[in-house]
Amino acid sequence: MAKHIVATNLNLQPEVRIKIVGDIAPDTKPQDGDVFSIPSFRIELGKDYGDIGLHFSTHFSHANDIKIIVYSSRNDYIYIIFEEKQFKVKLPGGSEFTFPNHLNLQLINFLEITKDFKLRMLSFE
Repeated sequence: MAKHIVATNLNLQPEVRIKIVGDIAPDTKPQDGDVFSIPSFRIELGKDYGDIGLHFSTHFSHANDIKIIVYSSRNDYIYIIFEEKQFKVKLPGGSEFTFPNHLNLQLINFLEITKDFKLRMLSFE
């Protein structure tokens, strides 16, 4: 399982749709010093490693407060749509979140996926 995926020089324009398909590791064990119990994963989009416009992080179990996420198929995906004024995240099942483009990014050149996520497909539409 890849723990760290980085893509640079993407030159993604506003209105691009980023489709991320993968699996969350169900049997991952917490590592020493890890503040959060895992499994968890993180997706970051921005200009570069230092200028992140969207930090999307999940934690499915924290401080013994277990959460259950149920999904109906293995074909689930995440869409992240880069709009001029905001990022729109669409999750399986129809949930949708928006995050302001605080950095006023005109292009996305950096994408990073880390932690307990096995990437099966990444596409730009």
